[in-house]
Amino acid sequence: MSEKSIPSRLAHFQAHVGKSITESGSPSAYSRWLNGTIEAVERGKITLKLQVRPEMTNPMGTLHGGVSAGIADDIMGIAVASLDYPYFFTTINLQVDYLAPAVTHDYVIAKGWIEKEGKKIIYALCEISNSQGRVLVRASSNLLALKPE
Repeated sequence: MSEKSIPSRLAHFQAHVGKSITESGSPSAYSRWLNGTIEAVERGKITLKLQVRPEMTNPMGTLHGGVSAGIADDIMGIAVASLDYPYFFTTINLQVDYLAPAVTHDYVIAKGWIEKEGKKIIYALCEISNSQGRVLVRASSNLLALKPE
């Protein structure tokens, strides 16, 4: 398969700004479950707005740490996908710092971007904030290119 035969993922995401990930036809079941709205996207950067639903919370009623980590991993993966490489990348590590909680029905803004684009490894960052701009989660990840042999 040649690079030209692969549709632009960046153009796809850009065409769906203001729409939910579910409407975009994301191939990721987890992205569809999160069902965030694409707020902005450019090469190597994406912003999603998500509502904290009851099934995303822990017994204290705050956004579950695993879901927060999943949001961060997912948004950094979408940022990498927006680079339009003709192959996939996989997360090889994920560092998450939890700074403040979000509660059921809160809206959060997740921003993911590429900090360093290497030939084999891409270093990505994510911040999840509340609607007032308070940073709730900071995360970083290295993603490894899965180039065909």
